[in-house]
Amino acid sequence: WYRLWSDGTLEQGGTGIATGTLTFPIAYADATYQFICAPIRVDISNGTNDINWHTKTTTNIGVEIRYNGTCQIEKQYDWYSIGKSSI
Repeated sequence: WYRLWSDGTLEQGGTGIATGTLTFPIAYADATYQFICAPIRVDISNGTNDINWHTKTTTNIGVEIRYNGTCQIEKQYDWYSIGKSSI
């Protein structure tokens, strides 16, 4: 989903799948937007979980979930971002 405000502020959010690249529905004007993400389901029985973002551009961002240091492919996460729209 996304919401574009009259002052040019752009909010976007949804559910993504790690490990990979999340492409935004609408590009940001620059890479100074804020990005928050949280795993939907994690295994807390024996270890630690981490979720990180990397490779931040105006159109996409890389997201990675790790369990005990190992990448967790195809784990879902919720995300939210806010910044200045490119349109």
